[in-house]
Amino acid sequence: MKITLYRYCMLFAAFALLALAIFYFITFTGVVNELSKSNDMSPFHRNSIRSLWLIFASQNLLFALLYFLVASKPRAMSREVIVICGLLQLVAAILIFYFARSTTTMYLLSIAAVFVLVGSMLWPTEEDVAAEKLRAAAAVTPAISATTLPAATPATSLPPDDNSGL
Repeated sequence: MKITLYRYCMLFAAFALLALAIFYFITFTGVVNELSKSNDMSPFHRNSIRSLWLIFASQNLLFALLYFLVASKPRAMSREVIVICGLLQLVAAILIFYFARSTTTMYLLSIAAVFVLVGSMLWPTEEDVAAEKLRAAAAVTPAISATTLPAATPATSLPPDDNSGL
């Protein structure tokens, strides 16, 4: 149960960041159009905003992929790294809300951060992962019963003669 809740937390965080990355990739063209209308901005600042927009979208996409990975392979990373990633998204949510007042971004980042931090509290131990693998193997392997065993042939019977039909 613990590992299932952990996986749901990590998957929910991954989907929130994936939605945020898609949102930023889609709205990039609008940002480029608005920046091209601004004549009072230097080319350095204009290009910096463009690159930061794409960096943020790419960063969220990569974090989403990371959370998909640790949801499927819980011991692929250490718990400490995942906690730091969750805190990074929480700090980003606070800063984006404070400076840009973007509530959509703030909510998605906050949701992702909360679920990552809750998932890190449910972080599975090696014993939890081993027990989950045994349960999965037991669910896939059918139980052997006396009714499914093939009928035994008597030990005294002779094998069929291959030359009997000739």
